[in-house]
Amino acid sequence: MVNQIKTSLIGLGRMGAEPSKRLESSVPSGWLPISHLETIIKNKNCLLEGICDLNKKRLNEISKIYGIKNIYTDYKQMLSIENPKFVSIATRTNEKKEIIFNSLDNGAEIIYVEKPLASSLVETKKILEYVDNKKAILGYGVNRRYHKSYREVKKIVDSGEFGNLEQIVIEHGYSNLLWSHPHSIDLILFFSGTHQIENITAKCNFRSDCKLTDELFIDDDPLVEFAKINLRNGISAIISKGRGLNTRLYLQKAIITIYSDAYKVEIRKINKSGYLDNPYFLDFNAIKSCTENIFENMINCYLNKEKLMISNKEILTNAVVRSGIVFSSLNNSKKIEINQIPDNLKISGFNGFAYA
Repeated sequence: MVNQIKTSLIGLGRMGAEPSKRLESSVPSGWLPISHLETIIKNKNCLLEGICDLNKKRLNEISKIYGIKNIYTDYKQMLSIENPKFVSIATRTNEKKEIIFNSLDNGAEIIYVEKPLASSLVETKKILEYVDNKKAILGYGVNRRYHKSYREVKKIVDSGEFGNLEQIVIEHGYSNLLWSHPHSIDLILFFSGTHQIENITAKCNFRSDCKLTDELFIDDDPLVEFAKINLRNGISAIISKGRGLNTRLYLQKAIITIYSDAYKVEIRKINKSGYLDNPYFLDFNAIKSCTENIFENMINCYLNKEKLMISNKEILTNAVVRSGIVFSSLNNSKKIEINQIPDNLKISGFNGFAYA
């Protein structure tokens, strides 16, 4: 066992610290524990040294539930006193840049941050450049790529058993861009095996009182009607309004469907007549949760034991696609080439009630 890594958590909301018990009977295997806090406590390599939230009532509630003594309402004070090497961040988007910069300046070497990283490409690039300069490890809260079932399916796709992957369809419902679709986009990048995008065509629905300003600022988290993304390796991808939290992978010789966040995986081979054979199902018995896998991967990367499961290029491309979806929609769903997307287009993530 290595020396435990001093770890602190900033943000005690749903993903930061909400107990997983509320989800025990409603999610498939491989998802719980889901919160940062439960995962930190469970990981033998992490030594929890402080939690922080601006909401004192919430801070005291979580402190009482988990028996945590070192509590703070000022994250800078916590960083100064606790000197964590690992900082886990589950705050609203507009706060993340400053927190990441301050954490790195204080000596943090591992950062785990919820999606999205920033609200514009300009800010995303600044954050990633700073992380690179500090030679820090950055984990990103797009959980599905860390789930055992999704990873096992990717092995099948990459094996070539069913021919080349031709199209990816993501069915995550009629949902908000920044709140939900960083997950959709990441699955496209994960299964396609590339971060190189050719062009994007999309349509969004914006709040009626939302207008694009001259500064390319839009105070909204628009609902995505559809998005079509063409990748440079020839694979196309569609983000659909279809419900069910399904991922469909169309290969030359089969269709693989990951249903309902990995509740089950179905394979249907395509026969010589071009029809689908009867389905068969795979069960990968995911014991550890996505969040556990993320934390283990970051720590193992820190200890030079394995490669990080997500690259900064993929995180940046995720932000590029989000901006491209909005920019295409603002231009009457015109096909947008990747070099046409403005870096300074800013999407606040406000859905009328809260910010992403």
